[in-house]
Amino acid sequence: MGKRKKAHVGPHKYQRILWKSRKVEGEPYYIFKCMLPGCTHFVPRELVIGNECECWRCGKTFIMTLPATYLKKPHCMSCTKGRPEDVSVDDVTANLDKILGGF
Repeated sequence: MGKRKKAHVGPHKYQRILWKSRKVEGEPYYIFKCMLPGCTHFVPRELVIGNECECWRCGKTFIMTLPATYLKKPHCMSCTKGRPEDVSVDDVTANLDKILGGF
């Protein structure tokens, strides 16, 4: 028998792949495969949460979360487009004063 090729050491760069559908439930079965050259690592969607992963946008490592498992090419939260997380108290009070009319 030939030797089995091992996965590389370090964070993987996962991509979500539709493997097959589950016969009983009829829902798609996704796996995450490392797309780095020469790496043979893959893991089911349920087990990838909490693993270190390389971001597809910035290249930094991050921990896979549940929302990241819905992305074909997972990226970190700092690369996610959305509302800014750090809102100051002054911004909130200024907006409330505008809404309430300065009561």
